[in-house]
Amino acid sequence: MTKLIPAKFLSPYPRVVRLCILLLTATLAFGQWPSSANLIRREAMQQPLDLPSLSTGAPIERELSGGQTHIYRIALSAGQFALVQVEQRGVEVVLTANGPDGKEFALVDLRIGGKGVEPLTMVADAAGEYILKVISRNPKAAAGRYEAKVSELRLATEQDRARVKAQSLCYEAGLLSVKEAPEAKRKAVQLYTEALLLWQQIPEPLWEAGLLWRLGRLHIDLTEFRQAKDYFSRGVIARRAVGDRRGEASAQNGVCEALHYLGDMKEKAECLDALIPIYREFGDRLEEAKVLSNIANTFRSMGDYQAALQAAQQALLIFQAESDRVQESFALNTLGQIYWSLNEHQLALDHYERALAIRREGKDKRLLGITLGDIGEIYYDLGDFLHALDYFSQALAISEEIGDRRTKAIRLQNLGLLWKRTGETAKALAAQTQSLALARAVGDRQAEGRTLHAISELYLLLGEKAKARDALTQALELARATSDPVGEAAVLRMMGTLAAASGDRQQAITLLQQSLSLARATGDLQGERDALVNLAQTERERNNLSEARGYHEKALELTESLRTKILHQELRASYLASRQDEYELYADLLMQMHQQQPNAGHSAAAFEISERGRARSLLETLTEARADIRQGADAGLLAEERKLSDRIRVKEQQRTKLIGNPVAAKQTAVLAKEIGNLLNEYQSLQGRIRAVSPRYAALTQPQPVTAAEIQTQHLDGHTVLLEFALGRKHSWMWAVTPSAVMSYELPPRQEIETAARKFYGLLTARQPMDNESSNQYAARVAEADAKFQTEASALGRMLLGPIASRLGREWKGKRLLIVASGALAYLPFAALPLPSNNNHYQPLIVEHEIVSLPSASVLSVIRRETAGRTAVSKTIAVLADPVFERNDPRLLMAAKRKAGNQEIAVNIRSAAETPSSESVSLDDSPLMRSVRNINRGTLSRLPFSREEANEIASLAPARSLLKATDFQASRAKAMSGELSNYRIIHFATHGLLNSEHPELSGLVLSLVDENGKAQDGFLRMHEIYNLRLPAETVVLSACQTALGKEIKGEGLVGLTRGFMYAGAQRVVASLWQVDDLATADLMKRFYRGMLKDGMRPAAALRAAQLEMVKQKRWSVPYFWAAFVIQGEWR
Repeated sequence: MTKLIPAKFLSPYPRVVRLCILLLTATLAFGQWPSSANLIRREAMQQPLDLPSLSTGAPIERELSGGQTHIYRIALSAGQFALVQVEQRGVEVVLTANGPDGKEFALVDLRIGGKGVEPLTMVADAAGEYILKVISRNPKAAAGRYEAKVSELRLATEQDRARVKAQSLCYEAGLLSVKEAPEAKRKAVQLYTEALLLWQQIPEPLWEAGLLWRLGRLHIDLTEFRQAKDYFSRGVIARRAVGDRRGEASAQNGVCEALHYLGDMKEKAECLDALIPIYREFGDRLEEAKVLSNIANTFRSMGDYQAALQAAQQALLIFQAESDRVQESFALNTLGQIYWSLNEHQLALDHYERALAIRREGKDKRLLGITLGDIGEIYYDLGDFLHALDYFSQALAISEEIGDRRTKAIRLQNLGLLWKRTGETAKALAAQTQSLALARAVGDRQAEGRTLHAISELYLLLGEKAKARDALTQALELARATSDPVGEAAVLRMMGTLAAASGDRQQAITLLQQSLSLARATGDLQGERDALVNLAQTERERNNLSEARGYHEKALELTESLRTKILHQELRASYLASRQDEYELYADLLMQMHQQQPNAGHSAAAFEISERGRARSLLETLTEARADIRQGADAGLLAEERKLSDRIRVKEQQRTKLIGNPVAAKQTAVLAKEIGNLLNEYQSLQGRIRAVSPRYAALTQPQPVTAAEIQTQHLDGHTVLLEFALGRKHSWMWAVTPSAVMSYELPPRQEIETAARKFYGLLTARQPMDNESSNQYAARVAEADAKFQTEASALGRMLLGPIASRLGREWKGKRLLIVASGALAYLPFAALPLPSNNNHYQPLIVEHEIVSLPSASVLSVIRRETAGRTAVSKTIAVLADPVFERNDPRLLMAAKRKAGNQEIAVNIRSAAETPSSESVSLDDSPLMRSVRNINRGTLSRLPFSREEANEIASLAPARSLLKATDFQASRAKAMSGELSNYRIIHFATHGLLNSEHPELSGLVLSLVDENGKAQDGFLRMHEIYNLRLPAETVVLSACQTALGKEIKGEGLVGLTRGFMYAGAQRVVASLWQVDDLATADLMKRFYRGMLKDGMRPAAALRAAQLEMVKQKRWSVPYFWAAFVIQGEWR
């Protein structure tokens, strides 16, 4: 992908050459031109009325401080010409002139550095007093002196009138040049060109040199880089001819910028080398730092990242010392780009976010758009395509708004790459085609080459190999011509892929080896990794399986080393998800080797690769949770984290309050975006906490377990591990026992997931649907029941058929540990039928205890992190039957208990009719609106959860029991720390799932206090993560608590993980919206098994479910199969 360098990369407005009436320089001091004029006029009003006069032979020397303006009168007769000269003696000035009518007609700003003469000409159309203003260019400048004089005063000649005309054209062009509209800038070019011809005819070399610079600047703004280079190059010669070294530097600067946009990095580097001695000659540290920043960008483009890093860090220190925030943002953005090139994504993101904060403060949309687009590239690289799309779209909108065609070309290229990754090939090709046309139109050859490379990939996907080959040939020529080694390596890699697809595998190997060498030479780790993967695939096609394995292993090592550099856990997860194909291909290769050599250990090796690609973020978060990484971390960051958490909670309440209100749809969307941004900020902040936490620094990254470790340390003779890996061409199941690792081929992913989703739909058909009559509901359920047996049997044979005989013989009655993949994570394996030849439905749970795991390695981490944990003294805490609504009878009962009077009852009813500002109607509360939004019309009371709580309480000793019901079943109780004293924690309430942002999922506790006042009763995911619950078991007797956001490689990220992070060894949770009465019945039986009969949790759950199966009322799996146990089985 082409990295974007800011359009004005040495300075947002290069300062060296100031033209007569050059509004760019006026803008620096005073903002947009009209504002500057108004400022000057406001200052003029503060001057005394008896203005001094300027006349020939009577020069005036004065001191001028920053922000001051001196005003003079010049008396002219009609037809007179006056040449006014102001010699700068340590102060930089801008000259403006007004006629007798008060209208301004000239602005001159030619020189920089507080030295040299600024000339302004006048021809009097009418007799009268003309006004000259001498303005300090820098409002904060120290005092300096100047001398003003009228050096010529005579009747105007034709040449004099030509000078004034040229000056007027410059003035008019300057007004147009600061406008954003391209048509205004083009008109400015036309006027400056006309003025240039006049200055050349007069001749006036200084004005000519200045206009050449200004025309170059305008062509940069118009993304016409070849024309810009021509004008700047002529400007260098012109400035040198008049002995203006600073002006020469400014023009040279412009040449370097044009070369950058033209993609000629080698010539640009030579151009920049010429600037450093000039700025050192003047002792101008700020300008030197701007050149260093630009040199850093150039070295980065050429693949010399260490030299780039050194230059950018030097520039940043100078900008910070000089308190130049705009330039500081340039250096930060440049460092972000360098770290991106070095595959240090976390460091890149950190620097981009610092740059973004500064650029949001400013008014330059171009700079803001650049950083937004660069952040999008980080998210794209890490597989977070939703956030990448958001940032790319913002950046594209800005480039379109300001008419920046070059940036638009690059952002379209970014979007094309993203759409390719998400399977939208037609959209991708349209975006890349448009990008290519823009890159060619503006002359950006590097962007053109990289876009051609991207287009070639699309052509190959579409089977158009000839077009792909032609695009790659052009791309290779451009990459080499623009000194773009990273782009060259990518093109060679793609040419190798094309050669392999065309059957020329030897040529493919040659090209891929060239790409690999080039990537290694430039330190392009991602390019190296991709070349290794392609080499592995090509060698596999040549049946060189051992060579292919070696390449895969090296590629995976690079992927995992890149991943560990990311401190943002959500981005680690998305990055792993984006690389799942790599794990899948490697495991598939090993299984092919196993088929050829069954006794060589390849099957176990494939199992280990499968483990390496699973739930890695969960492994790491569980490890860091036990380390308490916040202890010893920066107190300011922890306070910021708490504040941010509160802001998220408040914004979410505001958003959910508006859901369902069509009038507030726009406001709702804005809040949703703000919440998403706050969540990103929260996650980035957590990354910063990890970065400074001494405990996190001391952590050893947990490694996935090997097959041998699983066999010897985590399985017993009564347990079988079944791990599934779904693939595009083949899927696999590994069965691991203490004595063997067996593997079985299954159908492709699409076939399995289609059957699994169908099974899940039939299984959950009893869940109510909106706007459905009782007859419709009954008909739908009857249809599902009729199909269930057939579909369940088909899925059972598909998944368990290969091991049916073992399940019926040597594994009969054994515990099954299930590590699911993809859509299988939604399935209750307990309800899957045993494969058989008869039509009798016998669920797997009849013969087997079932325990789910995100990965086998998670079990290892749980055991390691809980080993030696001091057992808590109390048995069970139950939070059940919360109060959700203000019309709940318990509210009236509470009021009567307090006062026992009718008057209280009357007050409560009154409050219900006219809610106060403190006690709002719960029906309008944010949470209730959220509930309606997820197709659950209301949070009704769960009456059987109280019976459930009472039954559980009756089984535990009173001194070891906490039973919090009614108002006591509150968020405050859950977060009080009291629950950390109990072995078992039971929540019987509603659960809410947010699959887009799992951080906003949670449990609903009491929404009303005893006084009828609404309160926050939503225990959110990020709050659960911050609990300390060293519990043996957490039971979430609520709806869909086992579900979450599905992330490839990670599985379902939801409440279960939150409680595991908080300290639970195992979690019992549900896969769908459960029936209240059936759940209460199941839980009573479950706890009776644990607390009365002394059974392990997994055994107790199985026993309870089997009892339900035997009861006709509850025999359908919908009623008993929703709850699964995840984590420790012992």
